[in-house]
Amino acid sequence: MESSSCENVMAAINPDKFLDDVKRLFDSFNADLNALEKTQPDIIDEDETRKALDGIIGPAVGPVPEQKDLDLIYAEGKRRYDQRCPPGYDDSRKAKEDEPIYISNGLRIERQYGDLLVWKQILAVATQKHLKHLIFVTDDEKSDWWWKYESRGQKILGPRPELIEEAKRDAGVDVFYMYNSEQFMKYASEYLGLRVEPGSIEQIRETRRNLWYSDKAATESVVEFAVLEWLLRIHAERQVEANRGFPDFTVNLEGGARLGYEVKILTSTTSRRIRELLSRDIAGFQRLYIILVTTEAKSDEFVLDLALRYRLPANVSIIIGHMEDDPDGSDPLFVPDIEEPSPGPWARGSH
Repeated sequence: MESSSCENVMAAINPDKFLDDVKRLFDSFNADLNALEKTQPDIIDEDETRKALDGIIGPAVGPVPEQKDLDLIYAEGKRRYDQRCPPGYDDSRKAKEDEPIYISNGLRIERQYGDLLVWKQILAVATQKHLKHLIFVTDDEKSDWWWKYESRGQKILGPRPELIEEAKRDAGVDVFYMYNSEQFMKYASEYLGLRVEPGSIEQIRETRRNLWYSDKAATESVVEFAVLEWLLRIHAERQVEANRGFPDFTVNLEGGARLGYEVKILTSTTSRRIRELLSRDIAGFQRLYIILVTTEAKSDEFVLDLALRYRLPANVSIIIGHMEDDPDGSDPLFVPDIEEPSPGPWARGSH
């Protein structure tokens, strides 16, 4: 009886209508796919962006070096890095990365000496063209380029004195300036009459902010330093200790109590890293702060969701913050946005 009913139901189904509906869906999908494909650049098409850049740069690109010249710079770089002579020694960690060397145009390029190669090329051009005034525009924020000092936070005075001296000694340069791209656009507008489109400087600022996150190791160093600067401000009367292990920073309180601060950049692996942190021995801290750093501010609901998802222990708080440009042009600043759960006397107001 049941078999007969099923056969009657199947007989009542119109397969043509079903197939027409399926065909209509596939046609719609293919139409959308074709429209998207037309918007994608073809690798054999002319690169309009590259064409525009070539027109702007013109013959300003220097000649391809020879391998023997690169090898001499690498040998010099080893000696310079051992003495922490700028620029580039902050990149010595790249020698321990998975791909410390790559081949380009048949040349062996050692990543750790990239900044030094740029510097040597700058001096070579200045020497060849007998330049007396030299401006170098870079968004590299590391201290092996910039002369920094502490005064209510870290400030930048200008290029490292060693670079100024070397440019004068080896290339005959009388005046050497360095600017980041935002500063250069601003001063070019003020002093050279360069027309700067509205929003261009803000676009550059956003691009620089994104560059902080493009190099993981360098970014972690910049972020941790910015968080340390923030901690020194909010704990002005206490000693903030930087640790090699877990947590990144420790603050000693009265009576032997301690606060811990562990800094992480918010990425796709954040969930796993938080779970790893919560598995550590955190009983020795009056409060442990997990500081998650993002490119933009997050909502309170975002942090509360994290707190509930991981069932934070009573002495653990999550702080979400983001990086911002320093108005004075110094290193990026860490700006805390929200914290959950509120830890009593260490709540938002005390930060």
